[in-house]
Amino acid sequence: MNKQQEYWNNPKDKPNKPETYIKPELNKRSHFLFKLIKGRVHRKNSILEVGCNAGRNLNYLNEKGYLNLNGIEINAQAVELMRKVYPKLYEKAKISISSLEGSLPFLKDNSFNVVVSMAVFMHLPYESNFIFKNIARITKDIIITIEDERPEILGNRHFPRNYLNIFGSMGFREIESGKCPLEDLKNYTWRIFKKK
Repeated sequence: MNKQQEYWNNPKDKPNKPETYIKPELNKRSHFLFKLIKGRVHRKNSILEVGCNAGRNLNYLNEKGYLNLNGIEINAQAVELMRKVYPKLYEKAKISISSLEGSLPFLKDNSFNVVVSMAVFMHLPYESNFIFKNIARITKDIIITIEDERPEILGNRHFPRNYLNIFGSMGFREIESGKCPLEDLKNYTWRIFKKK
């Protein structure tokens, strides 16, 4: 386990504890994700959220009628919180408790219609760059990234990247992008990629 995996497996600081991610005021993030998905993704399509934490985004999509929801989350406490707070989602969704590095290489090609990352890829150390080939490989149609790409955020838990360069070189074309309109994510860039 690398230092990032150790941290996210059990974050000690309050802003990154699973309980923080289920606060009602963060539903605006889930609504923003839904707006990006709505009209592009059929409700029966398979959606994978990498780093789904306690499942706020997946629960929001579940409430909007999306039927095939999946998540990968390194923090077992977050998944246990999902079971308590969003029991219907927990029963319906397929959630893997694992690091991305430990699970993505074992998933089949074109496993999911849509793969979503919201403030997760930016926390992967550069030695984990191999996961992006796996993301491209397991995605049948659409990749959505909502990440802070600014180079100046480089730090001990931030590893900025340009996802247009990454996924553009892996058989995907960007169909839409912009700056995130939410105040708490105002420095984030959202991108929607479609398989060529």
